[in-house]
Amino acid sequence: MNFSLILLILSWLILVLSLITKNRHQKIRKLKNPPGISVIIPTYNNEDSIYNCVKSVLETRYPKLEIIVVNDGSTDNTLKNLNNLRGKIKIINQKHSGKSAALNHGFRHSKYPILFILDADTFVDKSCLHNLVSRFDEDTGAVTCKYMVANKHRFWPGLEYFGLVFDSLPVRFQDIFNSVFTIRGCGSAISRKAWKSVNGFTENLNYGGEDTEMGLKLIEAGWKNKYQPSAIVRTNSPTNFIRWFKRRIRGGLIGVEILSMHWKTFFKKIQLSVFLLNYIIFGWLIVSVFLGLLNPEIVSLLKSLIGSIGNMYVLFSFVFIELVGKITSLITMLISIKFIILILYFYLVSKIEEINLFTPKIILCLILYFPALSVSLMIGCIEGVIYKIIRIISFMLKASFHKLPYRS
Repeated sequence: MNFSLILLILSWLILVLSLITKNRHQKIRKLKNPPGISVIIPTYNNEDSIYNCVKSVLETRYPKLEIIVVNDGSTDNTLKNLNNLRGKIKIINQKHSGKSAALNHGFRHSKYPILFILDADTFVDKSCLHNLVSRFDEDTGAVTCKYMVANKHRFWPGLEYFGLVFDSLPVRFQDIFNSVFTIRGCGSAISRKAWKSVNGFTENLNYGGEDTEMGLKLIEAGWKNKYQPSAIVRTNSPTNFIRWFKRRIRGGLIGVEILSMHWKTFFKKIQLSVFLLNYIIFGWLIVSVFLGLLNPEIVSLLKSLIGSIGNMYVLFSFVFIELVGKITSLITMLISIKFIILILYFYLVSKIEEINLFTPKIILCLILYFPALSVSLMIGCIEGVIYKIIRIISFMLKASFHKLPYRS
């Protein structure tokens, strides 16, 4: 069995299982006595978004709710912009110590059994908290929300939106096994018992990724992690390509660090590896079709078409002579098995996520997103691996130095 066939089988396994289990998330269990939720919002210089973030939580009208904003040493007008909400929220100040420390600080000052983490630049839908708690039971460690891009009408945020559509597939797959490790740092609920059992968030991570690391710790401790796509949070994505690209590089760095800490878990639970395979699977389909478009005959056809524009006689000759002669190659490419697989893949994803993927904008995003994502993640992964190697060598040198006999 060749590698391409293995990827093809895995891609369809993810799609089919995601489609079959889609309805389980649409049945919201109404609770007569819903548990209380403590919303923890760590913030550092979020003066432009913090007010609307808190306001979106208040507008959910959840019956048992407390909101704790942990100010992680902000130097802008973040606190000033919260003045109109004093009395409705609790504000905790700390020296700038990072997101993990802020979350742990907030959790220690909270009172309810479910702890909801929310980024200060993120907004919750009105039904988010109600839908989220419907999936909790005694064995649930965490339930993650569906993350969407609020400003998806802008071009670069549109890339992020497109990528998140496909990112949701492995999360849905992991949910089938109650093993969602990619819990959203921008919007997820964690059981207080589960948080205590793993001693909270790890505070010494080099690049962040405390949310994913927490998800893996919960799974290793025996908790069930779930996904609720009807609980939606929205964030404004960077409108600048450089910022978007740097964020993806950081994603690669985080991936290397998390994998180096929890690699044994990925071997024990194969469904977790699907998240990593997702980009390989879809990337293989995209690259295969793209390379098919770049075969010599198609390239020659496009060059002739472009060269004939501006001269009506040449253009007429091209359309009725050369184009007809090479149309067979184009049709062969379009009806190739890889192209058909890609179209069917798009169709099933559109059914699962209820989005129209057959638009010019989406197709353009597709052409740009995966090459940019692949390059940025690769850079991040290479940086992460180099950093790990340097740390290992440094540790070995220090150990060797300490073993040297003392000489006066």
